Amino acid sequence: MQVNKTIILIWLLLVGLIPCIPTVSQSSKLVNSVKFRETVWLQTPRHLFVSGEQIEFHAFLLEKDTYKPSVLSKYIRVELLDSTGNKLQKQNLELANAQVAGSFVLSAELKSGWYYLRAYTNWMRNFPETEFTAIPFKVVNPADTKRYLVSPIEKTYTDPATLKTGMTLTDLPDYLIVKSGNLRTKESSAFRLLIHRSYSWYWFETKTLAGDTITFKVPKNKIPEGIVQISIVAENNTVCASQLWSNYDFNQHQVAVNLPFDTIGLNSNQQADYQMPKSFTNEEMVGLNILITQSEPENQSSSFLPGLPGWSCDTRIPSNNTGFKEWLKNNRYPDECVQSFFTPGSSGPVVPEVINLPFTEQKNLQFFPETRAGIVSGRVIDILSGQPVPSIGISITILNNNRFEVAKTNRNGVFNFSLPGIRNSNDFILSFISEPDSGWTIEVFPEYDIRTFKPRYQDFNLSQDELEYAGTLSINRQLKQIYEQPLSQEDSRTDTLIKRKPFYGTPDRIVNTNDYIELANVLEVVYEVVPDVQVRRQGNQIRLSVYNKSPFAHDYETLILLDGIPLTNQKELLELPPSRIKTIEVKNKIYIHGNYIFAAVVNFISLNNDFAGLKLPAKSVVGSIDLPALSHFSTGTKNSANNFSTPVLDPILLWSQSVTPIESRVFFSTNDLPGQFKLMIYGFDKNGNWLFGQKTFEVNNPIP
Repeated sequence: MQVNKTIILIWLLLVGLIPCIPTVSQSSKLVNSVKFRETVWLQTPRHLFVSGEQIEFHAFLLEKDTYKPSVLSKYIRVELLDSTGNKLQKQNLELANAQVAGSFVLSAELKSGWYYLRAYTNWMRNFPETEFTAIPFKVVNPADTKRYLVSPIEKTYTDPATLKTGMTLTDLPDYLIVKSGNLRTKESSAFRLLIHRSYSWYWFETKTLAGDTITFKVPKNKIPEGIVQISIVAENNTVCASQLWSNYDFNQHQVAVNLPFDTIGLNSNQQADYQMPKSFTNEEMVGLNILITQSEPENQSSSFLPGLPGWSCDTRIPSNNTGFKEWLKNNRYPDECVQSFFTPGSSGPVVPEVINLPFTEQKNLQFFPETRAGIVSGRVIDILSGQPVPSIGISITILNNNRFEVAKTNRNGVFNFSLPGIRNSNDFILSFISEPDSGWTIEVFPEYDIRTFKPRYQDFNLSQDELEYAGTLSINRQLKQIYEQPLSQEDSRTDTLIKRKPFYGTPDRIVNTNDYIELANVLEVVYEVVPDVQVRRQGNQIRLSVYNKSPFAHDYETLILLDGIPLTNQKELLELPPSRIKTIEVKNKIYIHGNYIFAAVVNFISLNNDFAGLKLPAKSVVGSIDLPALSHFSTGTKNSANNFSTPVLDPILLWSQSVTPIESRVFFSTNDLPGQFKLMIYGFDKNGNWLFGQKTFEVNNPIP
């Protein structure tokens, strides 16, 4: 018996994600975070490129509420988009330890303008696309620059939210005092204080209004680091006041970088030291990143944090205390997020179920976590009524790969196939297992999200410094093309064909049609030479079944395949000449495949593997999918010292991810590129604290 464990694994994950937490009554309680929301920390080594260059990226999948590495999804989608949201390139990549490194080659024909890298998981597609990570970068085409040469005005972005002030916060050493007045107009005698990160709550308390002001006293040790929202909610679940708060101290998370030089020579080996914050230990590090690259003009990326626990990773939070406090004042979670914790009649918060979250646009789950392979998913609907069709068997056959899987649609008509071991581009056929009704149709969900991408940054301009920097990049790229060997033209993403036995294993009987005299048609072959296979007439239909001695076999249908594709109408097959069929394989046992049970399996294999010249079964869907490519994740030195006549002009000297800060020392080499460089050390610890340190230095001709 072979059992597909995909569905069991997915639902075990979901059960673990939605714990049953009892309602709290008139008391405070600390609740652990619920880890069903993900965010992607997406990085590029710089933010200005010229057309024709390669843009490298590194993605780190984190839990949104904790910023710990996410174990929910194992695959990530990364897209290259233009300023209007059009997808120019896309990749589906396998994560290694919640991380992946990759690259896109920018077309030499790209026009100057803003472009974006966007990253998300299949699971994240259940929620608004605003939660996807999208980072902007500039592309300069040397032939298309003059009209953009202006004095730029720095723009900042504030997440849209309905601001609800009306509370004052007093920050004491051990407590946070929350006060709010003018609550008598809310027609409520009791008010709830809720402290939460998105859909995880940490503190809850109910008090009865006495006078015009209500006061809550919250121990700080019950509030996690990062970003939380403090909300006061009336009995009718109206959000009366809310405000973001954070105990994050930037000064406690600075990495001290020590450079024993201000200027160093070309093609030299160097080292630098760094020191982690005193309160930090090596065991707390999730992954430290070290980047040494040529400085960009007017690049303010180091002035912002990518995010903090409780907020998405592309937020660009100001990394100074004044800017951070202003950001906290100007952002909120929507009221629907706060209200989702309180069910009718409850006196305290509960963890909202994933399928009932207000942000879930489909009102039900359609996109499941990819835990061990890429997913082909879709749904079955009745086009006449518009209703989903539940509990219907759907099969997928991967062409030329001998792969066959079966799944049942859920109550929303949704089916999912996990396909471990298959990579890159593959063609497939989806079919019904049983004869479908005339109005039923199979819809395949797109691999990538199709919702409109709305860029945050619209205006594009270039300063004189940026224009000169882009000119240098363009010249260096041309020199590299002259000196470097041309890349191999072989496609590294060729299809992976796995030669394997049929999915049902070794058949109980194999009939080779060439071993017998030629009969009139396949029907005669079945009658005469295939034991236990019976032909039955049901009205105008001809059905094949297998005689099985098992006492329960009659409760299940026989799976009839032609080249691994289910045939619900077998009349045309039985009328074919036997010369089109090479072999007939019979598995005469009750067969469990995934969550589907068959009395037996009969597989007709055509002579030329061409479906014997028949049309595909009615309602079948033919498609192709790019299943995840292998991870190419590496750390280490970008360039070594150049001892040859070929110049090395890469602006990135070193980019190492997930470095363990044991030695607290960096070794690197310069190349043939002079200019100002920066050494950046940054990352998150296991509590979601952002660590950052930076130093600049000059690379010049050999120093005497």
